[in-house]
Amino acid sequence: MHRALVVMLLLGCGGSKEETAQKEKAEKAEKPDKPAKAEPPAKKPAAELFTGAAVALPAPVAKLRLEMAEADARAAAPEVFAKQYGYEVPGFDKVKLHVQLQGARVASIRAEIAEPVAAVKAWLAKQWGEPKAVKEAHVWNAPSTGLRAKLEGSERSANLYFSQVQSLDQLLGTEGKQFGFEKAPLIGTRRDDLMKAFAAYRPTPRAQDPDSITMTLPAIEASEYTSSLDVRVKRDVVTGFTLQINFGDDQAVNAAIVKRLEAMYGKPTANDMYLTFPGPPPAKAEIRKDAGFPDVIWVGDYRK
Repeated sequence: MHRALVVMLLLGCGGSKEETAQKEKAEKAEKPDKPAKAEPPAKKPAAELFTGAAVALPAPVAKLRLEMAEADARAAAPEVFAKQYGYEVPGFDKVKLHVQLQGARVASIRAEIAEPVAAVKAWLAKQWGEPKAVKEAHVWNAPSTGLRAKLEGSERSANLYFSQVQSLDQLLGTEGKQFGFEKAPLIGTRRDDLMKAFAAYRPTPRAQDPDSITMTLPAIEASEYTSSLDVRVKRDVVTGFTLQINFGDDQAVNAAIVKRLEAMYGKPTANDMYLTFPGPPPAKAEIRKDAGFPDVIWVGDYRK
C-alpha cells in the first residue's frame, strides 16, 4: 500500500510539472519577444557644421549678427539662449556655441571645439582657404560676409572667435566725397538722424562732452584692432568728425588712405606731422609710420 501511494504521488508531481511547462510555453507564445532597442544615430563631426567658401556663422547662430539687438537675437535663435553655459548643437559631436550679450547687444560669438587646434585648422583651411598667422592664432578674413574668424587653442581643444571685419575700400569708399561708412553725408546731419543711421556702431555721447558722439567701426583686414569715429555736433547738427584707423603694420594701407583723401579733399600740403587738404570741407591727417598707433583724420569743424 505504501508503495502504491508513492507511485501515485510521483505521477501526480510529474503531471503538475508538465502542465506548468505547457502553461509557460503558451504564455510565451502570447507575448512575442521585445524588439531590440534601436541605437541612436551617429553624431556628425564638428567640421560639417562650418560651411561655405568664406567665413560664415554655423547654422544654429546664422540668423544672428554681431551688434544685433538682444531682443532680436533672442527671437531669432531662442534655443541657443535657453542654454546658460553654451549650446551643444544637436546631432554634432564635440562642438558647443557661446553667444555673449553686452549692453543689450550681441557682443561676441564663439565656437568651442573639443579637438586639437591643428586638426581644426586643417579642416577649416580646406573650407575657407589658408589662414593668416597672427601671433599664436590663425585668422580668416571675409569682408564679403563682414566676418573674421580667429582660431586659438591647444592639443586638447580649440576656440573659434567671430568678429566683424571690413576691407579698406568698404571703410574709405571708392567714389565721391563720402566715406564708405557714411550712410549719408555726415556733415549737416541732424543729431537724431545720426543716432538712427549709425545705430549699428553704437553711437554714444561722451559723458563730459555730450556733443561729441563716439562710435566703434569694424577692423580692416590689415589690423586686429577696430577703428573709431568721433562726431562733433553743434546746435543739433554735425559739423565735423575725427576718424582713427588702425592700419596694423601695412604701409601700403597708408598709401591707399592718402590717395583716397586726395581724391576726396584735393592735393595736400605737408609738414613733419600732418597732411593738410584744402577741401571743401577742409581736412587734416596724421599718417603714422610706426605700428601700434592709428592714423588720424580730421574733417570739417571737429573742435568743441
